[in-house]
Amino acid sequence: MKRRSVVLLIAVAVLIVAANLVFFVVDETEFAVVTQFGEPIQAVTTPGLQWKWPEPIQGVQFFNNRLLVYNSEKIEFLTSDKKNIVVENYVAWRIADPILFLKSLREQSRAETRLTDVVASELGTPWDGRSCRPWSPRSPAPCACPRSLTRSPAGAMSRPRSTACGSWTSG
Repeated sequence: MKRRSVVLLIAVAVLIVAANLVFFVVDETEFAVVTQFGEPIQAVTTPGLQWKWPEPIQGVQFFNNRLLVYNSEKIEFLTSDKKNIVVENYVAWRIADPILFLKSLREQSRAETRLTDVVASELGTPWDGRSCRPWSPRSPAPCACPRSLTRSPAGAMSRPRSTACGSWTSG
């Protein structure tokens, strides 16, 4: 009787370990990309219990599907009338295609680095050849900002659009 319960306990433990290797749970706030031998084969966008082959054959990587906000460093620009302006901006973005995101960027920090480069170059273009008048609460905006970014940092990210000077949201 004692030996039988030990065998049953070991069998249950093996089943639990096997289930953890085969099944995975996708939360409603994330995407999952199933990779086979390192190559992405399937994007799972629906939450719930999913299955895959065990770890040596297939793996899973999770990505956030919520709107992500990236606050970049303040950027200083020189206007045509030789005045320095400091622009503080933020980017709100989300992953649109998890497989393309995994192939091109692999992780969020790389995406934020690319966003910093693109936003800095796009924010610098409206100040070329323009002058800014001093700002006051009663006057309109001292400088015009671009309407939209013409390119996105990666095809996997939504294209941002401008809503206010130095403020960018996903579109």
